[in-house]
Amino acid sequence: MNHRTTLAKAAIYLAAVGRITASLTACGSNHPANSGAARTAVQIPATAGAPDATATGRELKTLLPASSDLAPGVAVTDATDSGSDWTTPDGRPAPALLGADCSALPQLSADEASTDYRAAYAKETITFHNTPIAQIVLAGTNPGGAAKQIAEVRALAERCKAFNAPAPDGTAVGGTVTAAAIPGLGDEALDIRIHATGPDAASYEQPELILVRVGDKIAAVSDNYPAEDNGSALKAAEVLATHLTGQPA
Repeated sequence: MNHRTTLAKAAIYLAAVGRITASLTACGSNHPANSGAARTAVQIPATAGAPDATATGRELKTLLPASSDLAPGVAVTDATDSGSDWTTPDGRPAPALLGADCSALPQLSADEASTDYRAAYAKETITFHNTPIAQIVLAGTNPGGAAKQIAEVRALAERCKAFNAPAPDGTAVGGTVTAAAIPGLGDEALDIRIHATGPDAASYEQPELILVRVGDKIAAVSDNYPAEDNGSALKAAEVLATHLTGQPA
């Protein structure tokens, strides 16, 4: 079974579990228009010369599912990659999440959680009947960058264990964040859970974010409906990590 087909089966869990249909229908219209899965992180101009040929956007893209791999009603949107370009450390801006306040929450996508140190990437959004439900990102970093990215997100979760953040309408939404290590997955992995609280909490995505480091590469999956699909973000991250581990050194 090829990489696309294997990951496609994991991605289908993100959308095709029977219980999720009603939830998507009920919740999709209540979420802010700039949902976590649909938002786009800052795109960084890249330079040529990847030190790891298997970590370019062009190569990472081959590990992601295509719409043709997925079940009816499930589709890939916003697919993009960095081609054969590579961003060197001096070509990157200051990390956005390093020392950031809790306004990065409650909606933290795979894209936003993997941007600060990536030198190349491939990413896509998984939709179910046109509703964004998950985002998948694979990223290559310069030496040490992936470890820094994981540490940065872990630190953000630590300082925002309890948070208040501005909502799109100017009101505040509160909540809690947990970041638990996932033993035995990649070189290190985090399961980040965001729980919004308050009278309008149901209007906001309360996603699960899985980050996995394999050497200087990262697999990130953000699932907007973790309560509905039986741990599918972790299933997809496990498949992605296996693919990254199996690439030539």
